[in-house]
Amino acid sequence: MQVRPSVLLAAVLLGRAAASGAEVELDDPAARLRATREWYGEDVAGRARILDAAGKERDRYAIGQSGGGSRANALSATSSSAFVNLGPTRADFAVNGDTYTEIDSGRVRQILAHPMDPDVLFIATAGGGVWKTYIATAPTVLWEPLTDALGSTAVGTLAMDPSNPDILFLGFGDPFDVQQPGITRSTDGGGTWSAPAILTATYPVGSTNRNLIAGTVTDLKVDPRNSAIALATTDAGLFRSTNGGARWAHVPLVVSGASRYYYMWSLAFAGNDTWLAAGQAVADISAPPPPAGNGSLALFRSTDEGTNWQLANAALPGGDATAQLAGRATLATAQSTLGDPASARVYLLAAEADGHAQLDLFRSDDAGLSFQSLQVNASRRPDNPNPDLSSLDVLGVQAWYNQALLVDPVNLDTVFIGGQLAMIRSLDAGRTWSVLSDWLPNNSQNAKIDRPYVHADLHAFAVGANGLFYAGSDGGIAASPNALSSAAKDVIFASTSNEGLVTHLAYTVVCAPQSWPASAQGFVAGGMQDNGTRVRSTDSAKPTTFNQLLGGDGIGLAVSATTHPEPALNNADVPDIFFASVAGGLYRSTDGGQVFAPFTSGLAPLPFFVRIVRVMAAQDKYLTVSGTPAGVYSWQSGTQAWSNVSGVLHWPDLGRSLEPLRVHDCGWRRALARQRATEAAAVGRRRISAVQPRIRPARWDGPDVFRHHSRHRIDRCAEQFFRLPAAGLRPPVSHHEWRRQLGVDRRATGRERRPAQRGRGRDQSGS
Repeated sequence: MQVRPSVLLAAVLLGRAAASGAEVELDDPAARLRATREWYGEDVAGRARILDAAGKERDRYAIGQSGGGSRANALSATSSSAFVNLGPTRADFAVNGDTYTEIDSGRVRQILAHPMDPDVLFIATAGGGVWKTYIATAPTVLWEPLTDALGSTAVGTLAMDPSNPDILFLGFGDPFDVQQPGITRSTDGGGTWSAPAILTATYPVGSTNRNLIAGTVTDLKVDPRNSAIALATTDAGLFRSTNGGARWAHVPLVVSGASRYYYMWSLAFAGNDTWLAAGQAVADISAPPPPAGNGSLALFRSTDEGTNWQLANAALPGGDATAQLAGRATLATAQSTLGDPASARVYLLAAEADGHAQLDLFRSDDAGLSFQSLQVNASRRPDNPNPDLSSLDVLGVQAWYNQALLVDPVNLDTVFIGGQLAMIRSLDAGRTWSVLSDWLPNNSQNAKIDRPYVHADLHAFAVGANGLFYAGSDGGIAASPNALSSAAKDVIFASTSNEGLVTHLAYTVVCAPQSWPASAQGFVAGGMQDNGTRVRSTDSAKPTTFNQLLGGDGIGLAVSATTHPEPALNNADVPDIFFASVAGGLYRSTDGGQVFAPFTSGLAPLPFFVRIVRVMAAQDKYLTVSGTPAGVYSWQSGTQAWSNVSGVLHWPDLGRSLEPLRVHDCGWRRALARQRATEAAAVGRRRISAVQPRIRPARWDGPDVFRHHSRHRIDRCAEQFFRLPAAGLRPPVSHHEWRRQLGVDRRATGRERRPAQRGRGRDQSGS
């Protein structure tokens, strides 16, 4: 009997409009950040235990040693206890508007170049941890992961001791994604790491004190004259170590006006004992804002190695009035000027207070005692404007998010700024600027901009010992041999160094159902943060190659249980239906992803996260829940529009980005939601109700469990859908007990499972 494909989609009735038919897709970091915070929660205290638990596992099982060991073949079948890394490690092509042949990887937080050896390079990524190469200048770069066994691959920053490049400091917690407390230190170039230090700040609130645990380390610097001194900026304030990072102490900063504390962003050493630090003022300590929240600039200066700090807003032109107009800021020092601290040059790049435009670039020629405005903003144009960058507001509407600033280590007048869609460079200390790159060059939809490709949303720059220039973005790393001095029209960049970096941030992974023919069982697709919808190559020689078929933020994915031979793909078996969602939009393909068309007729405006889950028992039925108020939508093959099958679901405060329901063959469904509702909602002939898990409240830091009843009875299947709480504890789920073993959650039956969660790349298991 042929089953007609049916799709259920839950969508918010209030939110962003559905995506249009435009082929070029953009990401939305603000919506993504809100969704992630709601998904994972704001409380980071429980996550501090993750790193300690991982350390005990490393000690017990001697895992995580750098280098050595063989890797399983990504094309081969796996045993029930082995996981194989499927990548993505590379791409043959990517489609976003037009087709281009570039290789991307996941979002970069920091790039560190060895000061003497141009072949040694470190890259710290938002969700893929830290990687190292010993052949950075080779045509093909080989990368080695350094932090897979630390318990978290969420990185805030990476720093190197200028006096000893083998000493590294890793600050956990991506400020724009998953928060994770802790700082750890390596003395052997990343081979081994110390026990983590958890940073806690104490602030007075009325007659009591309030403790804040830092969930992200945004910047870290080591004193180049004294390796014992290190400073770290965090979302909980400023911290200092006087013993090389073994212990950290919170540094109180003077509050002004309505400020209660400061979300600190950036550090700069200005010679002798002088340091500068930039942050944003926070008024409500009981509800710290996310990085996209408003907050005026607070500039601090220390002249005693970071022991004491003075508010230095008066150093800006216009003083505190200018600081009130500014928001997040990034500092950079001209290293060639540190020999004469009295004339040390420091640049300060500032967003506007609301984070939606670039305020200015300021320059100091006296170690931060005073700054002058360079008018690097929308009021001026670059020498070579284009449709993507017609003014010097390179940070754009994401000024709170994408900020990269670097001064040539040798030439104090050469400055780089990286922003939303491009990077710009000045060779004359900020007087004139040229555009060096574009996120979609030579594209038919942006007037064929003639600039080299560098992925959008820039976050980090670095210069190697041989003058090789590196840029880090939402799409990984780009390298240029001539960006420091060549004319803008001659500058080139290459994305080939991304090959081998398994750092993509995956929202959703879908693979071939068992109903597909054997020849198609290798099908895997993933939705990636700002790296689109990517599908595994059918070339057996490229099992870790994933090509981008749809741009922007790749989010929800689903495929039908049936396939057909596609003539345009050499009669390869492809899904009859392939759904892919982007921020606020849903697309469908019937030819294996060659063409995706908007498929939103009948739907209410969609949220950022559009989740789609296939119902195994019904062959091709899909379900997801999201929104305030929420609605469940159904689509039947052969019809032209979606239908609301639930009406308005009156779940209070359900405007959260939820993980999808998994529908079980036994006839009941459960979903995970951060929702304490007890209201039941009728959906078809079944009902959804909220139930509290049978877990001691003190042990549970995760979401409630929603069970979908059939005839008011709860069917208990052998299969149970689960998610660990953020703290990584072991709550009992239903009547099963979960045990933590070697980073894999193993039921008492001994069969292994991994929770599907946002993180680096994809893995598969034979169980």
